[in-house]
Amino acid sequence: MSRSHYFLRGLGAAYLLILCTSISVMISVPVALHYLDKEAFGIWVVVTQISGYLLMLEFGTSGSGIRLLMDHKDHAADGQYGTMIKTLACVQTVQAVILLLAGLAATPLLVRLLDVPSGMAAVFQGVWMSQVAVLSISFLGRIGSQLLTAHHRADLVYHSQSVLSVVNIVVMWLSFRAGTGLYSMVLANGIAVVLSLAVTLIAAKKLHLFAPPEARGRVSRPAAKALFSFGGDLFFLAFGLTLLGSSQAPIITRVLGFEMAAVWGVATKLFTMAQQVVGRLLDSSASSLMEMVVRKERERLQMRFQDILALTAALALWAATTAAVCNGPLLEVWTRGRIAWPWINDVLMGAVLASMTITRMHIGLAGTTKIFRGLQFVYFFEGLLFAVLAYVMARRFGLAGILMSALFADILGAGVFGSRRTAAEFGTSAFTAGLRWLAIPLRGGAALIALAALHGWVTRHTAAWPTLI
Repeated sequence: MSRSHYFLRGLGAAYLLILCTSISVMISVPVALHYLDKEAFGIWVVVTQISGYLLMLEFGTSGSGIRLLMDHKDHAADGQYGTMIKTLACVQTVQAVILLLAGLAATPLLVRLLDVPSGMAAVFQGVWMSQVAVLSISFLGRIGSQLLTAHHRADLVYHSQSVLSVVNIVVMWLSFRAGTGLYSMVLANGIAVVLSLAVTLIAAKKLHLFAPPEARGRVSRPAAKALFSFGGDLFFLAFGLTLLGSSQAPIITRVLGFEMAAVWGVATKLFTMAQQVVGRLLDSSASSLMEMVVRKERERLQMRFQDILALTAALALWAATTAAVCNGPLLEVWTRGRIAWPWINDVLMGAVLASMTITRMHIGLAGTTKIFRGLQFVYFFEGLLFAVLAYVMARRFGLAGILMSALFADILGAGVFGSRRTAAEFGTSAFTAGLRWLAIPLRGGAALIALAALHGWVTRHTAAWPTLI
């Protein structure tokens, strides 16, 4: 089966997942706000963002495992493929135990750092520890989804998650009705994680993606060393991304309070979903690009990367502009006025969405080739820069300060250094990789921004529903 077929099948499944997830979010937020006050909902937002830091304890082995499976899958009979599978599964089991212990040990420290009110401390601790347990379970059995991805069958992973997003919302609603309160969201998440692991393992078994019986290999120190060696580079990338993606809620909570964390968690949902829509282009093509690298198809790699970069940029600019225009009236209709923020935040959030989606392409290329040349540290330092700037700017400009910090850090970090890394890979200039390949999408983006400004002026006194339509 051709790579184009795998790409289109994976992309279609990814977009179906986004549709199902979007519907789930559109339903779950009003349901949660119906049963919880904004402060309690803010606790959930903070817990989910901070728990992202615990995922760093995998030290990049999840991504490196998929990439190393790609290296060996064409020669499964030599035993190296089976050895990598067994080693990867063993490493991730140990990491699950470490994550659980570390998360539980951090509980009292988080209560003090976040200055959780005494009346909410018990609830915060209970929800946090439950979420830690769910994350620990998610490390077990993830070899199934990794095998499916390495063999161009990420579509099955996406389909399973699409079904489970429906299960999630049903379990959450039933739990709220049963009176479990904030724990309803943890319970729904946990059941979805367990079912997802089971489905992907069964699918990998049915498709015979595990090593043949005569070449199953054994847990190996060299294989583990390879996992952590390449995983170390991915770890710095992942840690930086976590700083960028999971620092907002703790900073907001510390500076502005739990209610503003709830506003952030809801008001950015549309942009998060838009970024997922656009980002799936790279995700769905990743296995094909990796295979081109393994088989040394450099000319085809450059051509495909340029195509995906231009298409991603075009969709990113369209999605960012559309989300910025629609978010204000959508929040008014969706939350019945309970959640709102100024229009300038929508503009800034749209700029952040477009910038981070485009610069992510350059970082993704480095991960595909396994040659970073220092780029693995870019997100790490960008995340540190963002965290410092955001803490200072939030005190002066509120949520807008956090968004300005994110935009500045991304352009200075992944934007500048990422385009230079891509230029070095393909033997061209940073200007070409960073801007010339994006000439057509940028012209289209300028036209979209003009239309968005016209729309804002025409509908400035119009009610939410007509404006949204």
